[in-house]
Amino acid sequence: MTRIDDELLVRQVLKRKRPSTATVTGKEVVARQCRHHRLIEQRIINKVLLITKWTTEKANIELVIAQALDGIFTYLGIRTFGLSEGNPLIAYSFRHAGVGPGLTGAKLLAVGCSMLLHLLGLHRTLGVLTLLYLSLAILPWSYLIFLAR
Repeated sequence: MTRIDDELLVRQVLKRKRPSTATVTGKEVVARQCRHHRLIEQRIINKVLLITKWTTEKANIELVIAQALDGIFTYLGIRTFGLSEGNPLIAYSFRHAGVGPGLTGAKLLAVGCSMLLHLLGLHRTLGVLTLLYLSLAILPWSYLIFLAR
């Protein structure tokens, strides 16, 4: 606001006649406005923090869901088509523990790592990993399982 606008606002407030209030000085009006703006600013900050908190938790939940879908589709793809796992570490766990336990252990480890990323505040990394899982794991398995029959 410009100085002219401030003076006009103060004059308008001073012209108001209230039976129970005394005459208010311009400084008091400005102080009230500052308090009001600080309250509004604090409310906005609280809402932004709430939205940010929900968004970060949502990113973690989405990655957990992506991990679960990847595990389910991998299991279905291996059992249905007899395909092998492309990740050599997970393929090694399949040979030694079996498909179900090996895949479950790998996905639990991945979820644990995503929780660690969440606790460290690396939420953008979680978002990027979620997109990678969707594009490089879930979509190809979805195509193989549901569309290539």
